[in-house]
Amino acid sequence: MELMEEYRKYKRSINSDSSASQSLPLHNLVPGKGANANATLILFKKNKVKLTPGSKVMLFSDAEKTDLLEEISAQGQQQAGLEPLIIAKGKVWIEFEEGSNCLVPIECRNSEKSSIECAVFHIPKEWAVVCWLTEVITTILIKSSMKNAPNFVVEVFSKLLGAIQVFYDESRAPSFLKTTILKLMSRLIIKLRIVYIEIERQNRKLGKSVDVQSSDHFKRCFVTSEFVQTLLSEMLV
Repeated sequence: MELMEEYRKYKRSINSDSSASQSLPLHNLVPGKGANANATLILFKKNKVKLTPGSKVMLFSDAEKTDLLEEISAQGQQQAGLEPLIIAKGKVWIEFEEGSNCLVPIECRNSEKSSIECAVFHIPKEWAVVCWLTEVITTILIKSSMKNAPNFVVEVFSKLLGAIQVFYDESRAPSFLKTTILKLMSRLIIKLRIVYIEIERQNRKLGKSVDVQSSDHFKRCFVTSEFVQTLLSEMLV
């Protein structure tokens, strides 16, 4: 979306409605309107952010503009590149202050307007909770059950890793958030390797010659070939 254009459209629409909030409710521009979100992610399009001198965009947690969350200010003529912005609120209001155009060449003053092309996503409330719970449960599981029931632990990990791969494929999340899923997967696989080492130790103690390290790496980590293909395809895009 072009954020400044949405802001201008909103300002024109509320001229006849004095009861409407004077700040643009950004969450209303996102499907779901932030009802089930605890954070907002804003991804700025490369080389598509332009703020005229002295301009600034302010993001608030309330329509009354009492709690300032973030501020984006012009640096010189424009800000060409901005890092992704994560705001720990599901509902965000935007206010824009136009700077002076005295530093803009006269012939460009009518055409030079601030513009911000970006994509806005909501991060569900459950996102952080599920990631945290997965870390905690798997850590406790290894500590309490790895020696007595390692095969049970492997079975639980297989189901978790399978569910994570399905979620990755169906979530339609931006790459910035998908990296969190991949990091969680990598941490689970590291824990899973610890369990395999314990299984090998127990096998040697019992005189068994089973070598779990000899089987296919991805298969042992419960990573499907379809998921690997998905990652490779995303890398090529």
